[in-house]
Parts: sequence; structure tokens; C-alpha cells
Amino acid sequence: MGLFCCIHDYFWILLSSAILGLVCAVVAFLKPRLKNINWNGRHVLITGGSSGIGLSIADCLLRKYGEDVTVTLVARNKSKLDQARETLLTKSGRPANCVQVFSCDVSNYEELDRTVTAACKQCQKPVTGLICSAGISSHRLLQDTSTDLFKDMMDINVQGSFNAVKAVLPFMSGVCNNDSEKGEAAGGDSMESATAVSQSLRESSGAKYKPGFICLLSSQAGSIGLIGYTAYSASKFALRGLAEALQMELRPHNVFVTLTHPPDTETPSLKKENEERSELLKKIAGTACMWSSDMVAHKILFDISNNVFLSHFGVIGWLLSLATASCAPIHSISQFITEVLLAGVARFIVLFFHYDFDVKIKREMRPEKSKKEL
Repeated sequence: MGLFCCIHDYFWILLSSAILGLVCAVVAFLKPRLKNINWNGRHVLITGGSSGIGLSIADCLLRKYGEDVTVTLVARNKSKLDQARETLLTKSGRPANCVQVFSCDVSNYEELDRTVTAACKQCQKPVTGLICSAGISSHRLLQDTSTDLFKDMMDINVQGSFNAVKAVLPFMSGVCNNDSEKGEAAGGDSMESATAVSQSLRESSGAKYKPGFICLLSSQAGSIGLIGYTAYSASKFALRGLAEALQMELRPHNVFVTLTHPPDTETPSLKKENEERSELLKKIAGTACMWSSDMVAHKILFDISNNVFLSHFGVIGWLLSLATASCAPIHSISQFITEVLLAGVARFIVLFFHYDFDVKIKREMRPEKSKKEL
């Protein structure tokens, strides 16, 4: 009788606990099986690695992650690449062959494809990690953004990331598209030759396929569209669709994707950007705290290591991640529970950000304000 009364008194608590436990069990069963990334012996290719976040990631990778890591930096400016290489070798104390640099335009697929193959041949290791850090930004109203500038931004930020992923896939897991079966006679992509080089490198070294990873650098402006970021946000939002589709396509091949959304970061490019930002844009950008490039690099590498799909920074980044979780994949039960319970709360809080932005915009864009002040 006592047991029955106890069950009766706590029926709803027990029922809720049972339902929650069942849901967690189902999620645990359906959740993709992920593997933590081991950095030892990897060949990591970083686009846009001559400065900024890309260079900081390379520095952090060489000094704090794994042994026998080879880093390939790809960027357009050869002199900056050479300087970056010397800086990395000096700070890390690693042998000279741990860092190699290649000058290349990531928006040109044929050039980038040849560069990736050459990088693998030079260090005798297939690429098993890709970090797409190459990108350009501009902070202007749409009416002040030229069509050429918009095209350049999409070419570098979106097309450049697509090209880099396409170029490294044969080296990561032998992933090859149907066009490669047609051979060189088909012209265009050299996926077949890249796959052959990858297989040759693995056979000569006796290395097995490691779980591959791809990290695409978006931005907090890729989670929420902001005035003055019309072109930039468009390019960074595009990476979300690319990343979600890509992780579904590549997971069966043991290649995992991370999409990271850094806030304003202390880099040379940000200093230049601040010179063209209006007072209005500075006020809106000041809503989030600025991070150092070293802190951002460490967080990105930590999230890659733990197979986090949506990588965020700070409280505001966490709120944006919750509010925009949508159909993104999960990496843990705790993430699932947090998103289910707090997504609505995060969405409510983000409304206050929108209200604050609207007030600032209306104040600055009053009719008596000159367009030049914006």
C-alpha cells in the first residue's frame, strides 16, 4: 500500500522522468557516432593562413596540438606567407619541414587543386584536415556596395571554401565524384589524379585513413544579419547551407565538418575594417566583446577535436547558436536537451537585440542625418 501511495503521489514526476529518459535513449541511438580527432601525424591545410585567424590557428596547432603535425598555409601574398612561415617555426621550435607555404588564389579551382596535390607530394602526407580561413569583408550599406565587390566576396568566401573542400576530399578518404571515372579526357577537374596521388602516398608510408575534418569559418554575422553587412552576411550565411549538406554527405566517409562563428577578432584586417565602419556600425558591433586571435584559434581547434558542428564564442554566440539551431546535427545528449529546453528562451532574448539595433538605426538614420554619416 505504501509503495502504491508513493507512486500515486509522484506519478507525474515519474512519468515525466520516464519520458525524458526514453527521449534521451532514442536520441543517443539516433545520434551519429563521432570520433574525437587525434592530431598526431596529421597534414592540415589552412587557407588564408598568412595572417589573422588562420595564422593563429597554425601557431596554436604547432605549439599545443599533437606531434609530427605538418601545416600547409595557402594564401595569395607570397611574401606574407614566407614571413608567416618564419614566425611559426621560430615560435614553435619545430623542424623546417613542419610548415610549408603555397601562393594560390582559392577562387581558382584548377590552381588550388594543383596546389593541394603539390603540397601533399612535398611533405609526403595526404591532407587529413582542412581549415577554410580565407575570406574578405566589407562593412557598407547595400546601396554603397558595388556589384564587383559583392562578386569578389562570394568568390573568396563561398566559392573559395567550396573549391578547397573539393580539392582535398580525394586525400582525406578517397572521396571521388563520378566525373573522375571519366579520366583526364573529360578535362576540368583532376580528382582522379589527386586520388591516385593520395593512394600512392598511403601505400608508400603504410598509413591508414584517419578521420578527416573540415572547418569552415563563418562569422557571428553568419548567424544574424546586420545593417552594413549585406554582402558579408550573405556570403557567411551561404556557408551554413554548405556545411549542413556537406556533413551529411561526408559522414559516411569518416569526414566530419565544423562550422565556426567567430565574433570580432583582433586581427590586422579588423583594424582596416574599423576605418571604414560608420559610427552606427561601430555601436552595433560593440554589442559583442572582441576576442584575441589566439583565443579564437584555441576554441576552434578544441571544437574540431570534439566534433562540434556549430562552434560558437561567448554568451552572445551561445545564444545565437541556440536561437538558430534549426536542423543542425548534434554531438551530445546535453546539447540536445539544452537546445530543446532553451531554444525558445534564446529566441526571446534575441528579440531584445533586434529592438536595440532598431532603436540605434532609427536614431542614426533620421532624415536630417546625411548619408555620408552612415
